[in-house]
Amino acid sequence: MSIIAAELKWYRSKVVTNTDTNGGKMSINEIADGVKNNIFPDISQAERLAGIVRYRKIFAKLTNAANEILINPGFHLKDFTPAQDRVELFVGDHIDVQGDVTGSERMYGAASLSENITAGSDALTVTLEDATQIIFEPTGNTVFIGDATNSEYHTNVSASQVGDQVTLTLDTGSQIANNYLVGDSTRISSVIYGTLTELKSVVDAVSVASAAGTFDDTLFPIIGDNLGAVEDTLTLTFTSATDFNCTDLAANTLGSGNISGDFAPVNADYGTPYLTVPAAGWGGTFAVGDTVQIPLHPASLGIWCKQTVPAGTDSFSGDSFVVRFGGESA
Repeated sequence: MSIIAAELKWYRSKVVTNTDTNGGKMSINEIADGVKNNIFPDISQAERLAGIVRYRKIFAKLTNAANEILINPGFHLKDFTPAQDRVELFVGDHIDVQGDVTGSERMYGAASLSENITAGSDALTVTLEDATQIIFEPTGNTVFIGDATNSEYHTNVSASQVGDQVTLTLDTGSQIANNYLVGDSTRISSVIYGTLTELKSVVDAVSVASAAGTFDDTLFPIIGDNLGAVEDTLTLTFTSATDFNCTDLAANTLGSGNISGDFAPVNADYGTPYLTVPAAGWGGTFAVGDTVQIPLHPASLGIWCKQTVPAGTDSFSGDSFVVRFGGESA
């Protein structure tokens, strides 16, 4: 089987505010495509006149039920807003909040084509929405080029910026595959690429607190579930030499198990297990009160959206922008 587009979804963060606590962990709330205010709220008259910078954290999540892996995932703006505000992206993690934003983050965004380009070209010039933007680094960029008909990606692209004009030069031997015209439908975006080589649920090394019990997670790895895994640390606490209870960091009970069988506590929000602990990994002898801690991470990546509304921005109805992510099935 292969991962399909419908299994690549966007989710909200648990906290959605305009304060330092904004962001944090991923919620269970999927972001509906094409719905008004699905990421940012409307811009008020006072905000337009005074100007505002606002942040929202979204999560790109792999929901493939077969636990297949998305390799070399990429994330980028496919289009910028038609209004005078602008949106840029930068990489977050599973738990960071708005108060952690420093202003030094590597930014990603979209630009328009400055001059028509023809297939076979190895360079192009783009116009930024604002001359203060730095969304292309001098070297090592991955770039998306697309219009209403064609699209392509290029890696190892170098950039030279003067004001709001950026000249992008493709890697040696690379050429642009299609013709692109200056106009509303042609966009060139910097791509978040290489942050992850794989998008999947990850389980870090387990921590066993026992005088004689062991768990071999090298030969018998614990497998996180693409759908059910969350950002948490699960603790197995032994109630006998063979039985244990499972709790999360908030001390919620997630289930109970026995070393004689695989343990797969179900995440009720998704109807699938958080993870699977293979019975073959257990060794030695456990005692009452012994614990095994399992750091768990979901099959997702937190991405921040930064909206900048310059002071004196005109009113605009139906403002929007498009964020895309994709990759290859392993």
